[in-house]
Amino acid sequence: MAGKVPPKTTVTTPNWSPGEEQQFVLHELGGGAGRASIALERMKLFVGRAPSEEPSLEVDDERMSRTHARFERLPVGFYALYDCDSKNGTWHNGEPASGRPVVYGDVLRIGDTVWVCGPALAEGSDPSAPLIGRSQSMARGIEQLRKFAVSGLTILLLGESGTGKEVSARWAHELSRREGAFVAINCASIPAQLIERELFGHVRGAYTSADRGSAGYIEAAAGGTLFLDEIGELPLELQPKLLRFLEERSYSPLGTTKSRNADVRIIAATNQELPRLVRVRQFREDLFSRLDEATITLPPLRERKEDLSELCRALLARDGRHDAPLTADAIEALALHDWPRNVRELEKVLKRLNVLKAGEARFEWTDLPDEMQTPIRERMAKRLDDSY
Repeated sequence: MAGKVPPKTTVTTPNWSPGEEQQFVLHELGGGAGRASIALERMKLFVGRAPSEEPSLEVDDERMSRTHARFERLPVGFYALYDCDSKNGTWHNGEPASGRPVVYGDVLRIGDTVWVCGPALAEGSDPSAPLIGRSQSMARGIEQLRKFAVSGLTILLLGESGTGKEVSARWAHELSRREGAFVAINCASIPAQLIERELFGHVRGAYTSADRGSAGYIEAAAGGTLFLDEIGELPLELQPKLLRFLEERSYSPLGTTKSRNADVRIIAATNQELPRLVRVRQFREDLFSRLDEATITLPPLRERKEDLSELCRALLARDGRHDAPLTADAIEALALHDWPRNVRELEKVLKRLNVLKAGEARFEWTDLPDEMQTPIRERMAKRLDDSY
């Protein structure tokens, strides 16, 4: 069944007491159209091709046994997953299911169906948003970004590398309807001795070889948006000058005390903990307070794996693959990975697959980078050992 349209699911609904307040939802990761989300609401739920016990979840999956697995609600409100002597096993985060509690982010494999546990997805999606996902955390970030973009407030984007901070900043600029340019500067990529000149510009004679003046990034962004990425790397001695600009929209180029004004909206971003930098006196508290007008946290991919299927479809479609031909093993391997470099890493992996497997009907787990193959390889080796 690998590589086909994800299994069709049918849920029988006998009368059962309502579940606990916290909702557990199984989000099917199939890499194709028709993904199902199943809410766990009963004290027990049997899963299989044709379960003999109720309540049941019937899945059209030829690698499932008739009654393959069961979920049981624990007294603490979580669910435990058990195998029901199935032919192909039941897997919980790559290990045999043994009754451990299922929590948000856990990856479950039953037959050729892969689920990730999480809260319910947000209703609908914003097709104009460049950020992909309907997880609660991503939907919240998209909604905040849309509102803050038109407010004129200084925006501070927090998130790990690869979570989409620059993409978010560009979208905020587009939504703001500001007529000037979007100008991006990475504070970590410019030497400390040059960053003041790059940011504020300089006048003629500001330093030995300055035979003429030059505009800085602020002037280039006049009427638009200046995106300061890696703001935590801004040298401490330059921070008062940025604070002055945020408060007065005025600045002095290097080499003069005369002030200039500029209508520039500032969006800053960092993957560092600015409060910690404030405590160790590497970042000014007053500047942090000024940047902290409208803060948005972009979640890491490992905390929103319920978006993985939609992300794979969208990223593969950008490269002309609209069928998202990922086998169940490949999807499970992707879901078990921690994604330290987030969506940027996923995009690189899928681009690599598209190049190496051009023309192939489907992508196998063995086509993935070695570190992503490890959980599947170890499980297959263990099953082989157990068969002897």
